[in-house]
Amino acid sequence: MKKYFKNLKKLYLYQKLILLFNTIKEIKLTNFQIIFAAYAIIFSIFLFLSIPGLFNYEKKIEEIETKIEQDFKVYLNNLSNIKYRFIPAPHIIIETGELKLSKSGESQIAKLEDIKIFLSIIDLYKNKNIKIKKILINKANFYFKDTDFILFNKHLHKNINKPIKIKNSNFFYVNTENEVSTISPIKNFNYYIDLQNKEKKLKLKGKLFDVDYNFNWSKNYQKPNIVETSIKFQNPNINIFNQFKTNKQNIITGKSKINFLDNKLNLLFNKENNLLKFETEKFDKSIKSDLYGEIEIDPFYFNVNLVLKKFDTISLIKTMFSYLYSIENMVHKNLNGNFFLKINNKNNKLLEKLNFDFLIEEGKINLVSSTVNLKKIGKIKFSNFEYLERVDKLYFKSRSELFIYDEKQFYRRFQIPREDRINLNKIYFDIEVNVDDGVFYLFNMGINSKKDLDNENVLNDNILNYEIENLQQLTKVIRDTFKND
Repeated sequence: MKKYFKNLKKLYLYQKLILLFNTIKEIKLTNFQIIFAAYAIIFSIFLFLSIPGLFNYEKKIEEIETKIEQDFKVYLNNLSNIKYRFIPAPHIIIETGELKLSKSGESQIAKLEDIKIFLSIIDLYKNKNIKIKKILINKANFYFKDTDFILFNKHLHKNINKPIKIKNSNFFYVNTENEVSTISPIKNFNYYIDLQNKEKKLKLKGKLFDVDYNFNWSKNYQKPNIVETSIKFQNPNINIFNQFKTNKQNIITGKSKINFLDNKLNLLFNKENNLLKFETEKFDKSIKSDLYGEIEIDPFYFNVNLVLKKFDTISLIKTMFSYLYSIENMVHKNLNGNFFLKINNKNNKLLEKLNFDFLIEEGKINLVSSTVNLKKIGKIKFSNFEYLERVDKLYFKSRSELFIYDEKQFYRRFQIPREDRINLNKIYFDIEVNVDDGVFYLFNMGINSKKDLDNENVLNDNILNYEIENLQQLTKVIRDTFKND
């Protein structure tokens, strides 16, 4: 009923405006009268907008702080030097202030400058009271601790607030040792309630580990037990959409849709108490990935398994090691766990299954072990991993052992003549990968033993830096290595 009367008032006002314009059309005015009327209207508007600049806002500091607490559910204290401006819209500029998420003295997250608070000028004229429409913060530094994230999460889910906008600022995460461990530049931060659709929304655009991202959070008050989030990263291109549903027992269930590397992944998850479990939704056989595992929330620890199918192995390895190197010193110290990556590549003529075991611990990503299966031949085990930089190029180096399960298949695959064949168990070699160009290098090769260089079945280390760009080159290198002198 209220909505009906509100629409009726709008219709009545619209009809009055139409009547006014039609009346003006019927009046014949000279050019001078038209110009004079236009100047009068413009002058009246500027006068109407500028008069509030005569008010003494310094006496209204306590009222402004109270209004911000009531309408925005945050605490802006120690305000100083308030000025009024009416372009682009009526607002006051506060030279300095301190922002808190609670009344506690330890909850300050930012010292702000030139805070813009947009006002309702009609209410200012009618009641001489401050009515705030929105807050705009520009070029500020925000420092968040774990307790601040808890407070903000409560603010998201429980508070009704007017719009808060933040531009061109930095978000810092401060660890338990009171050190800044993560920096996220923020281009735009919009936090508001969409009254028309009855939704609370948070829209954020920024950078994390030098990767651009867009984050969206929304909660519809008609379905208060459901929350939706989405995050989109650029380079690498990753899109994640989540829907969370909380029941009366405080158990959270939901779905995630993940798009990455031209691959789609749908997850089902369940959070009960301190444990989050998730697995791939098994409904589409065309899905090229499988993700499953569990995450312990407090203390935070995870075991995650990712299986990739039908991927270009070389391109994937190049992208993976390049990205891991770029974030090597940027991992959050509280991010701990195991990540197991499995790549099943049935289309490759030689490589069948690749396995990578990563340990993330105390801010470092370590490749603990890695193996690759060679079709019908055996398995290569990699160890002693390290990054190298040479002439502005990035290399990844490893010690390697090839365990031969079927030597006949090995000799047949690499076209080794019968007169050059020996009893074969292992091949030792070092390998380097040019991460930038995707080129492989083999050196320090040894057959059956890597220590006894006097043995006739051992190659000495005079074979260095064989450049391998394709399978044909690899076949030639191995065939030449087995040639009898």
